[in-house]
Amino acid sequence: MDANQVWDVDEAIANMAVLAEVDPYWIEEPTHADDVLGHARIAGAVAPTRVATGEVAANRVVFKQLMQAGAIGVYQVDACRAAGGNEALACW
Repeated sequence: MDANQVWDVDEAIANMAVLAEVDPYWIEEPTHADDVLGHARIAGAVAPTRVATGEVAANRVVFKQLMQAGAIGVYQVDACRAAGGNEALACW
């Protein structure tokens, strides 16, 4: 499912609690893409549903922060946005 960055953190958690009955595999960008700590809160609250994000991340530093915070379960690296192939490979 794709929330398209429209929910705030608390709204995402509440909405996913309702949607949990259909056992979604992931929720894509449930809040603003740059909100690493918000994604971490959501990921903790909605587990085992995975949080998918990163498609608008501009570089490997954002991915590093998402990984360190435990905020991401499905990695969506966009090589064009992440400064090309070399930068995208560095995300892994």
